[in-house]
This record gives sequence, C-alpha cells and structure tokens, in this order.
Amino acid sequence: MKYLVALVLVTTAVVFAEQSLVGKDEWDAYKSEHGKVYRGEEDECRKKLYSHNKIKIDNHNKQYEAGLVSYSGGINQFTDELPGERNFGLLPRPGSKVSKSSDSHLSICEKIKKHIGEA
Repeated sequence: MKYLVALVLVTTAVVFAEQSLVGKDEWDAYKSEHGKVYRGEEDECRKKLYSHNKIKIDNHNKQYEAGLVSYSGGINQFTDELPGERNFGLLPRPGSKVSKSSDSHLSICEKIKKHIGEA
C-alpha cells in the first residue's frame, strides 16, 4: 500500500509537470461550447483556472483508472469557475448562520490567483 501511494504521488507530480497551459484553440472552443464571454484580464484568469481544473480532472481520472477512486470526472460548464461561485439558487436553512467570505473584496482575478496558488 505504501508503494501504491508513492506511485500515485509520483504519477501526479509527473502529470502536473508535463501539462502545459491550455492553448487558444481549446480555450476558444470551450467558451463557444458553453456560451462564455470574458473580456481582458478576466479572460486570461479564467483560462488559467480552466487549465488548473483540467489538470486536476486529468489527475483524478488517472486515479480512477488505477482503481483508487470510484468515479471519473470531466470538463463541463463549470470548469472555468471557482468552487461556490454559483449558489444554484439555494438558500440557507432558516436559522443557519451565513458566513461571509473574507475574499469578498477581491476581484475575480485575485480570487482565481489565490485559488490556484499564484497570489
């Protein structure tokens, strides 16, 4: 088991090292397919987040193929969004405390950079 964990960690590191940023054609195709339009700096930030999430999905799917996790992942309309960026119309339960994010003052690009470890 110890060797299996080490193998997964090494494989993950190699996959991260081998992955490059998503190309313009792929990014444009993703945005077109999902009706996404971004301007200026936000477009580049969203592209970096998409690339970051794509690498995570690829690594997770390697674990799935190795039988280490029970489900596979894929690219979808949320791949260029931060976790919790949409609330899907859900409201908090009555009486529950709603925590305010300490990041609420940050721009979307600052939030993305913080999320992917560039801040």
